[in-house]
Amino acid sequence: MEKTLRLNARNLGIYMGLTLSLITVLIYVIDLSIFTSLWLMLINFLIILGFGIVSAATAKKSMGGFPSFKEVFTSYTITMALGLFISTIIGILIFTVIDPEAALTVKELSLESTEALMRKFGAPEAEIEKTLIEASENDPFSLVTQIKNYFGFLVFMSVIGLLVSLIFKKNDPSKE
Repeated sequence: MEKTLRLNARNLGIYMGLTLSLITVLIYVIDLSIFTSLWLMLINFLIILGFGIVSAATAKKSMGGFPSFKEVFTSYTITMALGLFISTIIGILIFTVIDPEAALTVKELSLESTEALMRKFGAPEAEIEKTLIEASENDPFSLVTQIKNYFGFLVFMSVIGLLVSLIFKKNDPSKE
């Protein structure tokens, strides 16, 4: 059972990584400005969460309906780690190796979007300038930043995974 659990989680992680990578490549080809969209972040988050929930449900099914917390969390974490890793590698390849100019374009579009959003919400001019200066000094597509983002998001999704695991774990009444 444990081998099936890990195999299912691995497969789901690969599917998640390929799905996120396909979205990234399509947006790269269609319109770089979509990368600055809050809708894209929400859609990606929902896709990632969906794969995590499917992974937990698959773990429950493969364990005969009575998975332990550890089994569900392991399945969820394998799916997250592998899927996010594949997606991160594709991002690194596109924005660091293949087309660093695209990274600069997305960064500039992001600065413009941030400024527009801050103005829309009536932020003081000094605060807008300070935020834009700080943001312009950071490189969101550098190798180090993307690796940090991978681990940071993995930790965040693992916290969610703890909650998902609590929901999907079930004690076997015949063993009590």
